Amino acid sequence: MTHFNSPLALLFLCTVFNTPVVAATVTSPPRNLCAVAQDPIEDIEARKLIASLYPIIRNVISHTPSISWASSFLTNKPPENALRIQEIINLLFEDGSALFTEVSRRIDELGGVQSPSLWNEYFRTYDKTFGNSEGYQDLVAHAQFFLTNSHVAPSRNYHFLDVGAGTGNFSSALLVGPRNRYVVGVDLSDFGLRLAASKAKAVAGGSATRFIAIHGSFLDAKLDRQFDGVVMNNVFYTMNNDQRRTALKKIFKALKPGGRFFLSDPLPKVQNASSELKDFVMSAMSSAASTGSPLTEFDIAFAGAMNIFFMRKSPEFLSTQQLIDIGRAAGFEPLDWEIGYYGQVSSIEFVKPN
Repeated sequence: MTHFNSPLALLFLCTVFNTPVVAATVTSPPRNLCAVAQDPIEDIEARKLIASLYPIIRNVISHTPSISWASSFLTNKPPENALRIQEIINLLFEDGSALFTEVSRRIDELGGVQSPSLWNEYFRTYDKTFGNSEGYQDLVAHAQFFLTNSHVAPSRNYHFLDVGAGTGNFSSALLVGPRNRYVVGVDLSDFGLRLAASKAKAVAGGSATRFIAIHGSFLDAKLDRQFDGVVMNNVFYTMNNDQRRTALKKIFKALKPGGRFFLSDPLPKVQNASSELKDFVMSAMSSAASTGSPLTEFDIAFAGAMNIFFMRKSPEFLSTQQLIDIGRAAGFEPLDWEIGYYGQVSSIEFVKPN
């Protein structure tokens, strides 16, 4: 989540966009708050984490093969400027456009949104696009701070679970720092987990033992330990309500008493309004390009189209309040909540009572 320390910046966001920048402790239903009470220590630690982690991530993705297909519109080169990014995304959101048809055909060739082959292809683009945007980097840093800032005793090991680990950015962030941290990452994509393992090994100073990959569905995963913290980012929305309740019960059981759970998931407005989704994709792609990510026009088109398909084919998204309620029903206590990642994602901090 982007942090704004300037009162004028906060006032502008609150009055013009009605954007919640910092949330209060959840003791009642969430409200759309605009406060200046950002923890300066968290902000400093977030900057340090991003500065140390992202050179490693970029080194890993620099060795990732690029995606491409026969195209009459795209080149396998970085976009020339912001206008070219805008042109690609505008065409993606035009049903029936030549570009939308072209990318849709490619997604169908890979087996559709439930196909591991499709997810493997998506993860070839993810770190170059959404994963390199500043909004995503802030989300990773926020989760890492929440899950690790109370785990400082050098005399014991700490174990974390990354549900839907993808390419391992959250897993790698959890390994930054003391060497007494261990992560189990679960994901359907074997390619994503290979990337995750490469990043984790680099972060862990060459050690391959601090990250354990479990390939498959989290609902079927066999967990052999209890955890001090769990992160689930952009996974919950892919589940139906029964699966969501089952997943939360499993996470609750896997957490130690006092363990923390960081849940982030897209808001219903992203699913229900194409303009919101388009703004989100535009913001993320533009930010990734500005950070120096080696993304190509194919990366932009494919990653953007995948998000359109995700939104259209996923179950109904849950609001922040609904996420809090379903977490409470599973036994968690909500501590805090925030709207971030370009104003499109709920992030909720839960704890398992002692």
